[in-house]
Amino acid sequence: MQSPLYTHLKAHFAVLMLCIGISIAPTAANAVNETPLQIALSRTSQGTIYRYDVEYQTDEIFSQYSVDPTLPSGQRVSVSTPPQSQWDADFAIELSEMDAEADTRIWCSDFAQNIPLNVAPLSQTDSTITYEFIPVATDEDDAKIMPNLIGLVTVTKNDPAIVEYRMYAPQSFKPMWLAKIEIFDMHAHCKRLPDGRTYVESLKVDISGKAGFQEFSENESWKVSSMQPVL
Repeated sequence: MQSPLYTHLKAHFAVLMLCIGISIAPTAANAVNETPLQIALSRTSQGTIYRYDVEYQTDEIFSQYSVDPTLPSGQRVSVSTPPQSQWDADFAIELSEMDAEADTRIWCSDFAQNIPLNVAPLSQTDSTITYEFIPVATDEDDAKIMPNLIGLVTVTKNDPAIVEYRMYAPQSFKPMWLAKIEIFDMHAHCKRLPDGRTYVESLKVDISGKAGFQEFSENESWKVSSMQPVL
């Protein structure tokens, strides 16, 4: 199953054909021989439903809206800015996707399927461990991109969960004959809820390169705040 968060990104950055999976397996117990990473990757994204606020920005638009997944379809997103007269087609698509994925897009467990289970720690602090890896491709589109990227994931030592995730290209690469990616950097920071789940508190994506004979640059940021349980 594709992650709603990255299905959304794929629509904005189609030249990359980026497609990341979601993991919704039950939370693992602290079983013998399981690493903090393995426990973190098995966490569930299901639980209490939250309403929240989003600050969403691209090169073309700055927006703020509220999301309530318990409302009927078509009514879950309430935009405070910009006024509807300033919406472009891409922003209208963003709102439609957000309405459909109101309770599924925000969870950091969505990153799990592209992280290998057996990865050695890169560094650690008193409370976290960071792992470096080559992202796992889950389909043919992924296979054109993932081998060119480096992934970093940070998980907590206590009650392991993902608290930071990054994928970046250390150098330019060509995912296909007529496309060249000069910069790829996706960086998410996650925040823990009382039930142990972590959600994407902020996400920033920077991509630039050439497609055919045209240069392109896509920059997107997404911030979530005011998480309030509703169901």
